[in-house]
Amino acid sequence: MKNSTLVARVPAGERIDLVLPAGTYYVGDPCYAVSPELYGWLSQEIFPPRGSGYDIFDVHARVTLPDGTVAELFDMRTKYGDGRYPFGGPAVVEEPRVRPGLGVDSGGMAVIDARLVDKERAWTDGGKVVAVHPLSITAENGDLTAANAFSVLTEDAKDE
Repeated sequence: MKNSTLVARVPAGERIDLVLPAGTYYVGDPCYAVSPELYGWLSQEIFPPRGSGYDIFDVHARVTLPDGTVAELFDMRTKYGDGRYPFGGPAVVEEPRVRPGLGVDSGGMAVIDARLVDKERAWTDGGKVVAVHPLSITAENGDLTAANAFSVLTEDAKDE
């Protein structure tokens, strides 16, 4: 996607620390939230061609919006792939609308600037986080935490 920039890519499960700007974020499976064009680009970054050294990556990217501002997203692979994962924390303002926990069908969990969320897909299976300060995110071995904001623990939550 011509307006997307890869910031960091690490082998899935390895520790990555990053900071996302203060703002409103969707937390959940990116396949439910972003446009097909953005999801296609993201998928190519997560799952590179065979023979590239690693099979799957966790990805931090920036997308330049039509107004010239930049929106960020981070996608990581869950420990056990698809399933429903516990989600909570002080910055969570909206839980998933379908049922408790974040639903995952693509094997991925993402923190996505709300401006990138495809409005037609709505927020049915993801959660909403409002961060008044930058989000200090750590992802490792399938778990995703943002200090003093939220956590999603997938390591101990096998698919049921």
